[in-house]
Order: sequence, then C-alpha cells, then structure tokens
Amino acid sequence: MNNGLELKGYNYIRSKFLEKHRNKSIFIKLLKYSRFVIENYIGNNEFIDSINSPNNKSKQLKFKENGKPYFDNYLIKGEDKFNEVLNKRKKYGYNAIVYLLRCRIKPYENKIYFGWTKLNSNDRFKIHLKDAISPHGRDSSYPNIVELHKAIRRALEVEKIDYRESFYTLKENMGKTFYWKYFEYLINLVEKHFDKEIIEIHRDVRTAKEREKWYTLNFINEDQTIGTIKPSGLNEVAGGSGGGRYIKLPLINIAALISLGLNERLITKLINRLYTKVARSTIASRIREIWGSFSEARYEFLKPVVEALLKDKSDFFFVKDICFALNMDHRSLTNHLRDWYKGRGFSILRLMIKRGELEWSDLDAYIEDERPELHGTSLEQWENWLIEGISGSNIGRILGGLSKSTVENFYKQIPEFGPIRETKKALRREKALELFKKGWDPKDIMIDVFKMKVYSINDVIKFYNYLFERKMNKKQLFKFAESFFID
Repeated sequence: MNNGLELKGYNYIRSKFLEKHRNKSIFIKLLKYSRFVIENYIGNNEFIDSINSPNNKSKQLKFKENGKPYFDNYLIKGEDKFNEVLNKRKKYGYNAIVYLLRCRIKPYENKIYFGWTKLNSNDRFKIHLKDAISPHGRDSSYPNIVELHKAIRRALEVEKIDYRESFYTLKENMGKTFYWKYFEYLINLVEKHFDKEIIEIHRDVRTAKEREKWYTLNFINEDQTIGTIKPSGLNEVAGGSGGGRYIKLPLINIAALISLGLNERLITKLINRLYTKVARSTIASRIREIWGSFSEARYEFLKPVVEALLKDKSDFFFVKDICFALNMDHRSLTNHLRDWYKGRGFSILRLMIKRGELEWSDLDAYIEDERPELHGTSLEQWENWLIEGISGSNIGRILGGLSKSTVENFYKQIPEFGPIRETKKALRREKALELFKKGWDPKDIMIDVFKMKVYSINDVIKFYNYLFERKMNKKQLFKFAESFFID
C-alpha cells in the first residue's frame, strides 16, 4: 500500500503482526482486508481532498446568499423528494446528513446544536450520549466538557440519574444484555428533553461539513441571536473547524490503524513515536473533524474488515479469533457488533450469515479490487502456485530463470501475503472450503487441486487435521466435509 503515502504506523504494526504471529492465518486475512478498505478510500478523490486539503481555499464551495452551493447535490427539508430520499438515502447515493438538536430544559432551553454524520441521527445521538457520560480530561477524547455534553448531563440530572454512576454501570456490564437495556433506558430519558431533526441530506460529505459550518455561523435563533456557537447555542466552534493551532497529522495512516482495531490511546502512542508529539485530544479532535467521531471512523474502516473476516471464515473465525487478531477484549468487540448490527450479537449474526439473511455493507467494493500484475503475472496466478505446491525453483523457471531465493523474497514483498508456509495453508483452506461446498471428496482435492501424492487414507486425515487445526478421525473428516455441501 503506497500510492505516494508513507504509512509508517500501519507498516510498523504489520511487521509486528507477521513477526509475532507467523502461524496464525487470521492475521494474513486481517492485513489483506484492511489493505482493501484503505486502498478503496485512497482511490476516492473526494476522501483524499477532504483529508489532505482541509484549508485549501480552491476546494471551498461558492455559496449563494442563503448558503446553498451553486451546484445542487443535496436536498433541504421541505424540498421535493426529500422524505422519499431520506428513507432510502443510500440507495439514491446520499452519504451524509445535517441534523439539529434543540434542548428543552433550562439553562439550555431552546439552544441548538448542528452536526453532520454519515450515520442516522439516532445512532449519532447515542454517540453523543456516550461521549457526554464518559470522563473528560487530559487522557480522554475531550480535554474539556463541551456545551452539548453539559446539556445531556443536565437532562440526566433532571431524570435523577448520576452520569458518573451510569458510565461505570455500563462499563461493568459491557458485552452483556443488560448493557443494551440500560443504555436504551438512558437514551429514552435524555431524548425526552431534546428535539431531533434532519434538515439536509447530502451526496458529498464535503458539502455536509460546509453546510454544518454555515448553520453554526448564520442560523437565527428564537432570541434573534445569530449562530449556534456558545453561548448562543450548543456548538463549540464553527462546523468543520477546530480551535487552536492547526497540526498536520497523517490521517490516512490513522484510518489504516483504525482498520486494524487500534484505539485512540494506541494510535496516539504510535503517532508520537513515529511522527510528531501530539496530545490524544488533538488526534480525537481531528478525527471528529474528518469523520464525525471515533465511533463513526470505526464504522467506516473497522466494520468492513470485521465483516470480511466473518463472511470469509464464518465457520472458523469466531469472535475469540477476531478479538485476538484485533487485540480487543470480547466485551468490546461484542459491543461494536451490537452497535453495527442493531443490537444483534455474534450468535445471531452467524445464523443470519448461514441463512443469507444479513444485509452486508458493500464488501465487494473492497475485495473485487483490480490486482496488479507481478513480474508479468497476475496475483491470482501467484496464489495458485502456492495452492498447487509449486516449488520456488519451478516458479523461477516459469518466470524465465529467476532463482528460488528471488521467488521466495518476492512472495514476502506481496502486501497480502505473510510467511509463505502460512499463506499457502490459508489459501488451501479457503480453496478446500470452496470445493467442499460443491461436494468434492477430500482426497480428490489433495490429488487434483493441490497436486499432492496420497498413499493412504492416513495421509488425507493427517493433512486436513493440519489444514483446519483439528483432531479428526476418518469418519469425522468426511462428516466435516459433507457439512459444507450445498445441493
């Protein structure tokens, strides 16, 4: 993954993965899908422009008097088709919304907050609540308490709920059913004191950010004050901007690290080690500026990677495997899954995957990438040579006289591949599963596809026990293979 970008942090973590976990195929897959997700975004000019050029005046939109751009790529509430598009905005290609929150309790009564998000307004409000009850300070995402969080805490106080106790109650019950019941209880209490309204839907995230900024600076409040920046409203700063000195950060690298499961604390530690000294709150602020929140950045970059692992190996990569690869505890990943899939846990997801009932995000956009030719040969062919067990010497001869060591070194440089032995094992396991579904006999796969010599049934049993890291006898092996057959 280069594209002119030096991803020192990502490459550092990748090297540590391959150094420590050479015998774990899930790490090969994690790196592979992470790479597809990030390259898909690197190839998106809109994404690059919005990240790399936050202050580039040539990118700023020209507005009419009412703040609407001369090119119309969004809809305002009340305009024709607004409601129809809002209900199916992804289908129509609208990627973001601008929303408002109006508080209805003193001392914040009638004060308004404007925001933008790629999520729906309900999910974004949940993030606001989590941020509001979380500790603020030097080592947190928010160094200081902000006006919106004060208003949310006030709503809890009116309902006789201590936000500190709520935070620790949720923390102690993370991953449990009670967590979600209690969290929904808090949401319902707070929402009684806020009006929520989606006011615009946008194709382009950049226009959503610009419109949020326009509202925070130009909205006329009920008391005739202009703008919603405190003390007139609940926004801290004009949308899309940040307070203080602008610090350049390797944001694509941060996105790549998020796709590998790193949290804000670890990302900050890595950025300080490899790039520049910067506070965690600064990184958190820039993440909010670009992606809305850290939770939304996880949704953008980590969710499709986890989806790929679940879909690619739904019968073998369980939550504990993915937790291990992401260096994430079980409760945290379970919470992410429930956030992403409307409260569904892993057991329900597995059942829906098998039944084909789960609507995934557009994963094919990540895995159907046009892969470059390597030494004049497709990456698929390099994979097939491994699957068929072709030696480095023979591959070298096919390629016109390369030495065995040259071929082996070249394999190591392919971003998707880890150690050759483990990559071969992962690819063969994937191929075996594919053929089991078509009814192939395990022995025939070894002979016809893997080009192996088989002298007895014991060779077959030994090989598949190694391939799937199991302890099966003959009867169990064939029952295992038949369980995948799709008639």
